[in-house]
Amino acid sequence: MDESGLKALIYQSKWGFGAIIFKGVNVKRHILPTLSEDEIALNLADGYKILGLESRSSRIPDEVLVLRADLIDYFLGQRVEFNLSLDLEGFGRFEEEVLLSACQIPYGEMMTYKELAGISGRPKAFRAVGNALAKNQLLAIIPCHRVVATGGGLGGFSGPAGIKEKLLELENVHLDVRP
Repeated sequence: MDESGLKALIYQSKWGFGAIIFKGVNVKRHILPTLSEDEIALNLADGYKILGLESRSSRIPDEVLVLRADLIDYFLGQRVEFNLSLDLEGFGRFEEEVLLSACQIPYGEMMTYKELAGISGRPKAFRAVGNALAKNQLLAIIPCHRVVATGGGLGGFSGPAGIKEKLLELENVHLDVRP
């Protein structure tokens, strides 16, 4: 992926500071709001033009501003349906299908890796589903946290430890986690 021209919009939510990485109207990555403003800036790779909380909104596309507002609402516990064009450059066809299928899982509901594999057209490829979800750079926007193990466990998550449970709790999903 060509990273020239990428910008990072730092936002503040009830959970902390997060960042939306974008180029034009295309959102490339979302860093969950789990850090301080200084920590989030340190976690952004060189080459991003960092737009902080005080940034003039005229330099930021409306789609990104709407996403920022939606993310702030989401982390307040409000039901939000993210409506933006996803930039899935660099993903294979099956991986794209998995990520787009995950977007169809409603707020407050869950699906197993096996169920998502079936919806994605390869019912026996639940491990491949997990691998595709592990590459998700748009955490919370593409709700991979809503995908759980068949046996009742959480399964994996590519975000910080404990965040998958926290996201599910935010959506009032109660998982009967088994050891």
